[in-house]
Amino acid sequence: PLLRKAFLRFNRNQKAFKEFLFDQDYYDYALFMAIKFASGQKHFYEWEDGFKYRDKKTLEVFGRDYKEEILFWQFVQFIAKKQWTALKEYANKNSIKIMGDMPLYVALDSVDVWKNPELFKLDENLSPKKVAGVPPDYFCEDGQFWGNPVYDYAVHQKDGYKWWVNRLEKALEIYDLVRIDHFRGFESYYAIPYGNEDARIGRWRKGPGAKLFKEIEKQLGKKNIIAEDLGLLTKEVTDMLEECGYPGMNIIEFALYGASRLCVRLRNPKQFEFNDSGVAKLPPIKSILNYVKTVIYPYKVDFEQEYYSPLAEDIASLVDNNFDFSEYLTESCKIFSQIDFALSMENITSTV
Repeated sequence: PLLRKAFLRFNRNQKAFKEFLFDQDYYDYALFMAIKFASGQKHFYEWEDGFKYRDKKTLEVFGRDYKEEILFWQFVQFIAKKQWTALKEYANKNSIKIMGDMPLYVALDSVDVWKNPELFKLDENLSPKKVAGVPPDYFCEDGQFWGNPVYDYAVHQKDGYKWWVNRLEKALEIYDLVRIDHFRGFESYYAIPYGNEDARIGRWRKGPGAKLFKEIEKQLGKKNIIAEDLGLLTKEVTDMLEECGYPGMNIIEFALYGASRLCVRLRNPKQFEFNDSGVAKLPPIKSILNYVKTVIYPYKVDFEQEYYSPLAEDIASLVDNNFDFSEYLTESCKIFSQIDFALSMENITSTV
């Protein structure tokens, strides 16, 4: 209600807004949202066929009849972009760079899928043939069932991965650097039959690999991209990461539980490594440090080598001696070499 009241009072004749209206991407989103609300917020694949399959005449008539509603959604995007740009400019002026997080997949009920159904593995009713997720692992015995439609990379390749180039270009307009989630999915992705309730049944299928990012670099040049390379990685995935040349990630908690590659990295950080003091699925680092000290370290002889990290001994000693972890993490949580970015002390201490 407040946004609609603001829209009624908004000066639509200002130059910046008129220029904004020419951006086709924002118009497509506004049209999508206007149809969604006019349909009672149904998913786009539940809309009448004229809307569902983007019949040109149907959309033209709707665009005339619902011009004001479409304009409202363009206004919402305009204000959001204006406020975000002001925030980012303020941060940059104070030597702070903002890292965005870009998911590998988009939602099924999204303007991306509605506008470009041929880029996804859908049937004639625009229902997914396969959906995304990951198989069972130490986080979840049923696997992770995400439900996003998977890409038809053969179609993407035909036009030089134009959709991906545009997507990343847009992301880099609003962020200083971008972390791409589930990066290993570009080498091979897990496809689950549509209709399944969990991720126990599925198959790994080949993705585009490094050639996608070679094309992005060819069209956009070198960009500040971070690859989320966590989890169990195959040789093919590590080869792809090396070929792309993007910095990966280190999660300090994983090193405490015996991930040997992270122990090596934290003790001897190398170029192109981004160190992080935690991820959303993990408890606060101070709790984990105390857990290592009180549980893992005293009983280290009961753990197999792959589950016990030598770094745990260091941490146990540091906890006993009230070591200043904020200073330690500030030194370890940096992007080395070419990316000019470091976590601020305020951000570090808030997670310790």
